[in-house]
Amino acid sequence: MYQNVLSSIIISPILFFIPGYLIQRLFPRSVLNLDLLERFLLQTITSIIITGLVGLFLSGLGYFTILNLFLIVFSILLIVLFIFIYRRFRTSTLTGLATIRPHFSINRRSLLFIIILIVGLILFFRPGEFITLHQDDVVIVNHATSIAENGIITAYDPVFLQTNDKELFYYARPHPFYEYLQFPYFGFYVPLDTGIVTFQYLDFYPILLSISYSLFGLEYFLYLTPIVTLFSLGFLYATLKRILDPKVAVLAVFLLAFNFAQIWFSRYPGVEMFTQMLIFAGVLALTLLINSRSPYYAILSALFFGTLLMVRVDSLLTAGSILLVFIILLMSGRITRRLALIFSVTFLLLNLWSSLHIYYFDKQYFNDQFMYSGRIIGVDTLSLNESLFFYTLPSILLFIFSIIPYRKNISLDRKIEFKYVKIKTFRLISAVTIATSFILLYIQRYLISNGVIARPQTPFILQWLLTPIGLLISIIGFIWIVNNKIITSDLFRDDKLLSLLSYLMIAIPHVILLYFMSLENQPIFPWAFRRFIPVILPFFIIVLSFAIIKLIDYSFSKPAFTQRLILRKIGAIAVISTIIIPMTYINVDSGILTHTEFEGLIDQTKEFSNYFDENSIILFHNPNYFSGIAVPLKHIFHRNTILMEHLTVNQSFVNEIQGWKNRGYRVFIVTNQPHEVISSPLRSRIGYYFSYNISFTKMEYVTEPPIISKPYGKISTFNTLLQVYEIH
Repeated sequence: MYQNVLSSIIISPILFFIPGYLIQRLFPRSVLNLDLLERFLLQTITSIIITGLVGLFLSGLGYFTILNLFLIVFSILLIVLFIFIYRRFRTSTLTGLATIRPHFSINRRSLLFIIILIVGLILFFRPGEFITLHQDDVVIVNHATSIAENGIITAYDPVFLQTNDKELFYYARPHPFYEYLQFPYFGFYVPLDTGIVTFQYLDFYPILLSISYSLFGLEYFLYLTPIVTLFSLGFLYATLKRILDPKVAVLAVFLLAFNFAQIWFSRYPGVEMFTQMLIFAGVLALTLLINSRSPYYAILSALFFGTLLMVRVDSLLTAGSILLVFIILLMSGRITRRLALIFSVTFLLLNLWSSLHIYYFDKQYFNDQFMYSGRIIGVDTLSLNESLFFYTLPSILLFIFSIIPYRKNISLDRKIEFKYVKIKTFRLISAVTIATSFILLYIQRYLISNGVIARPQTPFILQWLLTPIGLLISIIGFIWIVNNKIITSDLFRDDKLLSLLSYLMIAIPHVILLYFMSLENQPIFPWAFRRFIPVILPFFIIVLSFAIIKLIDYSFSKPAFTQRLILRKIGAIAVISTIIIPMTYINVDSGILTHTEFEGLIDQTKEFSNYFDENSIILFHNPNYFSGIAVPLKHIFHRNTILMEHLTVNQSFVNEIQGWKNRGYRVFIVTNQPHEVISSPLRSRIGYYFSYNISFTKMEYVTEPPIISKPYGKISTFNTLLQVYEIH
């Protein structure tokens, strides 16, 4: 099934670059003001999303293969190419579509950005081998390989159907939509009567991983996430250049790229980095839409934000923000009703597709997450259909708002006129409100409730990642941006300020929900940071960078000829050093620079699987990291595995074993606690088969937040001897 190197090299550009390139060429006037980086970023992410959507469609029908994917994407390319050629012959000038070239220049800031990305290649490109029972990753990775191997979004477990007493082997858990989990604790859902396995989490990113797996094989497919991280930093840089300042863009990329949490999740095969990339890509496209009023950017921004709804359930927050953003853009006269309609139709179609896909394939996970979020506002009784309705509601309202007529004289840029006194009052109120909220929350940071990390620990987490003074300066930067760029009389007349407002409106709801509202979380670090990666951490890095640049401009704008100016420069250097040096220490001291989580586990699991064939049933006793290889053995290496939460040897157990043997299976039991197996009633029926030593390094997570002084644990080597017995 693995593609050879040559075919992967040929196929990859067709799937991941050429579709976006050709589509961009259909809108030549829209891209005149784009530099080379922006063009490349938009072309690539457009191609990734188109290919991902085709893959999602094929896997839902059960026809996913890399060949089918290639044929459909190639057909799309032919259609776009035909439109391109047709328009070339229709245009009066033969050079209209062919002579537009992106401008490209190297300056100090762009050179620094390139250097940061090169260093990022070293930092990010050590993806962990997350295939065993760990956290969310075990579902995402094994789902991706299952799609690539089986061609369908679901999986099938025939042994499950052949098992009479399922509670001996499977973890029962009450739920409206399923009765059993294929493996304890994690989201491999198996209805009682079908044996069809559906997987936890929304399916778009697993589809991309499955494409990567089909092209590059088990050894290299997890490099997709580090690549996504580089693109995310690229979109961050391009966006901040346009809505703030190039100096802020470079500093923000630097602080984010070398942050412990960003490095960790660039190696973690979850959806965090992909979500971060989509958000900044969407903000960039939205900024370009405001600047150019082009249908191309209306489609792109809707494509990026709409895809978010196929990636994370909490993207409903973003959808609500987008609704408000477009209301403001329409009423301020910065975009036309036609552009809003193009955006809303594209956004609504993607939202409806995601809702339909959720209904058939992700209802278990979606309902869990929607009910969990609903409990924050006291709602926990919605049906699946009601939840899906609210999931699509922002896009429906946006579509309605785009088609209803309204009087142009209610335009915001005509009705809102800030007076000097009002501006001072608004600025004072905003500064006091922001500062007071953060101060009151920080005072409560040590409070613990029910043994889990809840609301008061959020600033505690962020001060690890930003340093305490960095957190303080970031809040000052946030106040500065609001008071000096948002609360101005030119807000609804200035494209740059309106673009900045759009970003803040998208980011702030996430900040409010995850920072200020009560959010329970597992007390495990750094995994618990995952909710902060897409929006919260970049937001605080951005406002921190803005404040630092303002501090530098203020302190170094004049030559140091007086004692006061010299002291000002020394003070600025001291403040910046107390932020940068501790951040650097966090990364160096953590050991993450040279660490690969679960290094060697893929090869060891592959070798272990070779001892068995597809007519074996392998029972794993005692769920842990080592016995957790039962998951990839089933979904990657096609072995029949069962992970038992408890070893219950009774007559029902004996009958199940005999039933399997009567069907021609060989039955094995694997444990790293052999004394429990040998001392059980199985001892007269087992024979030693072989032993296998599994060893890997991983970061031990810290689980008691009040006494933690750093946002990570220690790197340790884990090993165990798995004893394998055959049950006769």
